[in-house]
Amino acid sequence: MLEELELSLHSGVVTTSSFFSLAETCNAAAEACPLLKRFRLNKYCFHWRSGIGDSEATEIGKMRGLQFLQLFGNSLGNDGLTTILRGCVRLESLDVRHCFNVEINDQVRAECARLQTLRLPDDSVDDYDLSFGSPERGIPDFYRNVGDPDDDPDPTGNPGSWWYFR
Repeated sequence: MLEELELSLHSGVVTTSSFFSLAETCNAAAEACPLLKRFRLNKYCFHWRSGIGDSEATEIGKMRGLQFLQLFGNSLGNDGLTTILRGCVRLESLDVRHCFNVEINDQVRAECARLQTLRLPDDSVDDYDLSFGSPERGIPDFYRNVGDPDDDPDPTGNPGSWWYFR
């Protein structure tokens, strides 16, 4: 009978075999809650080092009656997003802010055209209602400037000041 479920601020740490993974939790929710209409799966921050992870998206794609989905800081990529959009046929609202593995291209735009509300990875988080951390970029040290951000070793900007973090 459950219509709304929120799993937020999960650390994203891989669990041991004695615990369920987040993908397994999504699978259990998909199976146990066929009337689920609203699902929020929000992580504290996006981790670049985690790579693309579509396992949770694969399970969310089984939630056929879902109308609202918020995935904040998730590691899904375009394949996972496509799985969700094709599986969740009643989806009206999708929020993938801080899901930086999603590349907004023509195919993604076409898949999302039917949605009434769409929040993209780089959209403003001013109205986001949970606390969150800055995206953990995981950039190797040899790409980081160690001095002033204006002391760019490459005048083309690569790696340049964009890579500078304090």
